[in-house]
Amino acid sequence: MNVDEYSIENEAESLYLKGVELEYSNNYYDAMKYYRKALRLVPDIDKKIFKKSQFKESTHNNNDQENFSGETNIYLNCDVNDYYDGDEALIDRISRILDKFAKICVPNKPQKGRHISDLPMEVIMYIWRWVVSDELDLRSLDQCALVCRGFYLCARDSYIWKSACERIWKNEEVTLFNYDSWRDMFINRLRIATNGCYISETKYHRQGEISFQDQNYRPYHLVVYFRYLRFFADGNVLMINTPETPSIVVTLLKSKNPKSAAVFRGSYTVINNFVYVIVKVKRKHVNSLKTENKTKTVNLIYHMTFEIKRYKKWKTKLLWKEYKWLCTDEARYEENFEIQKNSFPSLLFSRVKSYNSESEKPLP
Repeated sequence: MNVDEYSIENEAESLYLKGVELEYSNNYYDAMKYYRKALRLVPDIDKKIFKKSQFKESTHNNNDQENFSGETNIYLNCDVNDYYDGDEALIDRISRILDKFAKICVPNKPQKGRHISDLPMEVIMYIWRWVVSDELDLRSLDQCALVCRGFYLCARDSYIWKSACERIWKNEEVTLFNYDSWRDMFINRLRIATNGCYISETKYHRQGEISFQDQNYRPYHLVVYFRYLRFFADGNVLMINTPETPSIVVTLLKSKNPKSAAVFRGSYTVINNFVYVIVKVKRKHVNSLKTENKTKTVNLIYHMTFEIKRYKKWKTKLLWKEYKWLCTDEARYEENFEIQKNSFPSLLFSRVKSYNSESEKPLP
């Protein structure tokens, strides 16, 4: 290519790029003028510009790939022969590795945008607090720890686990006692689980009406109903008694402000291994003793006491210790129920995945 042809091609390229600039600014009429001038000078100028941009991009990516591969290999292979023994030694080993870098991790593949490792450590730890959320979803935090060594180290941050312990046992002075770490305390100490429901199934037989044709026939009906308790980390609790199966009912207990009138709201307090629950219910009562039936609202207060016990491996259950209800009507009265194993079976915990699918607030 001689000097004249080179200058003509440069002029056509500048005209074509000017047309592109005008087109991006929605000035299509003037853009077409520059496109026509460029094509008159070099008919295939658009193809040449495209090939030139592809060549520059491939060269840039190759350089980035070489730098990226070198950084990744150094990050992954450093101190691979270090000996470690136990969880604490593993954390110390990872800390030594990350101290050599300004980042907690490196991307697995080169990318054009920003990577999470470019964020300051304060921002990354704030993201982890959103992962844990206001409802103490520490299971998701442990799942994040499986991504890489840097995430593993962040997920073992003692301040996060201490905040979770203080939120669970907020009515006590929280200390480590005989536990190795705050995470060890949160996992192994008996506590109320907030990422699911406590469910019990009650069965009993009820005698039916005697047939007027056959006095010897006495029908019996098997009655089955479930009791559900959903605890929130802020001290709220939801309760419902229904014959519906758990697959139908658990969705009603997702929000702290349920729409269903069958769901009762209350509060709870945890002291040592005992849970004290108070549920207030408003019910309409019809007074049939008067000549004119009048409906009035009666306030009932249910008091329930449970003991937290371990069953299977990491799951917990609630054992009934006390159950009574109080009427705050004009004729104030209360009734205590005798706790029997058949009438008041233990409430077993069942995790519900949808309860932690979204985070409304970060861990305070």
